[in-house]
Amino acid sequence: MASLYLHNQCWCAVFPCRPLKATEPWARIIIIIIIIIIIIIITLCPSFPTTSEEKKDKIRSEVPSKLKDRNPIVNNSKTEEYEVHREGSDDWHKCKYLGSHLHTESDIKRRKILAQSAYNKLKDAFESKKVSVATKNRLLTSHVHSIFLYNSELWTITQKVESVIDVFQRNLFRQILNVKWPKISNEKLYQITKQKPWSIEVKRRRLNWYGHLARLPEKIPAKRALREFQREKAKRKEDNMG
Repeated sequence: MASLYLHNQCWCAVFPCRPLKATEPWARIIIIIIIIIIIIIITLCPSFPTTSEEKKDKIRSEVPSKLKDRNPIVNNSKTEEYEVHREGSDDWHKCKYLGSHLHTESDIKRRKILAQSAYNKLKDAFESKKVSVATKNRLLTSHVHSIFLYNSELWTITQKVESVIDVFQRNLFRQILNVKWPKISNEKLYQITKQKPWSIEVKRRRLNWYGHLARLPEKIPAKRALREFQREKAKRKEDNMG
């Protein structure tokens, strides 16, 4: 089975210009144009999945110079290369792409640390008896929920992963309400906080993402990966029936 090669470019954009003043009427226009350029570059050139050795060498030799012509400079010391295949090394689990690890369980583990850190910064407010449960829920949604579920639509969901997600959420609720299990059941906990399990939110996001993915052109790598997965799944089903 051919391995998938990931070349994750680390680059910085250099825009030679003087500091912009908020009073200048065209300042916002320039900033918006710069942001659009950065988004286009990130969208088109951040990583290059391939299984061809020839393409790997071409990426290494041509991409940095082409980016440099348009100001982004590739930092070779931070450029990462990984091979992804079933029987290979697990080094790709630590690959962080656009703020998320490629491996679901590794990403969830990191997200739990970040979310707990965000919770601890507002611990006094979360655990104060003077703050209502409704206000605590809003704080949790804006400061913790958004951090933990970042890019969660890309997670591979299993019963084990669902349990990890919901247990972490319920632990935060119990910290907020200062209650222990089984003094209050999980069902009662959701009733008091008027919240739904985060695993349900992840599934909803995955459905939304699938809708975007299904509408992509066939040549896009993500769409090709989906078709390959569907083909392999159909093949395994036929083999099992045979």
